[in-house]
Amino acid sequence: MDIVELLKIEDKNKVVEALKSRRGKPEPDIAKSKSQWKVQEHATITDFVKLPNRAVEVEEGKTKKIEVNRIAFPFQKKIVNTAVSFAFGLPVILNADPQGDTQMKMFNALTRNVEDNRLDSFNRKMYRELLRSSEVAELWYIKPVKEPGDYYGIDQQVSRKVKVSLLSPYAGDRLYPFFDEYGEMIAFSRLYKFLNNEGTETEQFDVYTDTYIIRFKNEANSWKMEDPKRHGFSKIPVIFGSIEDFDWVDVQIAIDRIEFLFSKFAETNDYHASPTVFVKGKILSMPEKGDSGKVLEGDENGDAKYLSWDRAPESVKLEIDSLLRFIYGFTQTPDISFDSIKGISSISGVALEMLFTDAHLKVQEKKEVLDEYLSRRVSVQKHLLGGILGMEKEAISLDVTPEIIPFKINDDSTLVQNLATAVGGGFMSIKTAIKILNWAKKPEEEFLQILEEVKRKNSFELFEPTDS
Repeated sequence: MDIVELLKIEDKNKVVEALKSRRGKPEPDIAKSKSQWKVQEHATITDFVKLPNRAVEVEEGKTKKIEVNRIAFPFQKKIVNTAVSFAFGLPVILNADPQGDTQMKMFNALTRNVEDNRLDSFNRKMYRELLRSSEVAELWYIKPVKEPGDYYGIDQQVSRKVKVSLLSPYAGDRLYPFFDEYGEMIAFSRLYKFLNNEGTETEQFDVYTDTYIIRFKNEANSWKMEDPKRHGFSKIPVIFGSIEDFDWVDVQIAIDRIEFLFSKFAETNDYHASPTVFVKGKILSMPEKGDSGKVLEGDENGDAKYLSWDRAPESVKLEIDSLLRFIYGFTQTPDISFDSIKGISSISGVALEMLFTDAHLKVQEKKEVLDEYLSRRVSVQKHLLGGILGMEKEAISLDVTPEIIPFKINDDSTLVQNLATAVGGGFMSIKTAIKILNWAKKPEEEFLQILEEVKRKNSFELFEPTDS
């Protein structure tokens, strides 16, 4: 059904339900995700049926409960945060070839907008929300400023800036993309709660199309629609991203098992930590409490010795080691702890790449979602910037392709040598080498500076006196 026709339905409760119905997949179970994300809410901590406290007899007919060891680990955070660091540990590169001064101004305004919104940090927040919530969105909007200024560094005064806000299920946002029969998002809705001026919690449902913002308010369990307002753009100002499930879902059972094993293992350790004495025969005398040299006296058939636990069961150790390997392996999370790499004496650039191969493959897999997400973001950024700068045509004609560079520990000497060889051999341009090396914050300006220095050097050599 067309959005315009849908909004004409008199019963607004039906309108809201219809706008929720075309999201493409069920809503994520955020309560479940949070219980797995927060260590203090893991089953070994909260489930007293699976891991009950121990009953100890204190006297005949009377028992008391003893708190058992409850151990949990933040594997979920480790998996997600490692993935975030590898995908967005380095800034996203914006590849473009601006033609003429106006396109260059548009590109400079775009890069300044990236800095203004701190998108390098924003990308990490966005990706973390995507991996732990399985979906995320961001809302782009125009914000007036108190004083006009050259906020985009292109010698043009503006009184408005392009800003962005993250929409996250963890923060209470419920996200409802509305797809047509071809899989195109033709509307986006956000359900959220806030405190009004009277301090009362209010529920609101905002709908964004390529033309309008339509707001619904819940009054006495009935939705009331306000008059649609034009947002001034010709695109939906929302970017939506979704993956199949939480990033750790395939290893959650293994995580539960390893936490249970460690909790039971800790109980066993506590039991064997207190020495137990085995006595044979009759004890004739006991040492006084506090004696430094304690002696037991027994008859000729007497014997006393400590019972010791020679070694932990190998089967438990094998299971724990296997589970750890499965958790890291199936989530493509490299184990780069000190204990794992301390035996490697010298690591070259090639060795580092092999060490991080699995993590880089995971980035490539997620780029199926991220490339589309970032491309749509750039499209919206250009559209909004073109509107406030009066550069609509330049915004359309300027092609910009965002590129994710997976994080790696660079062997700079090897990289510089390889780039120098490629540039010297004519296989790569200086501009591309500067971007790959990623030492300069502003690659375009660095490239122009290098050209200027080369030109100056050549000029000096041309007029340098020669020996006669």
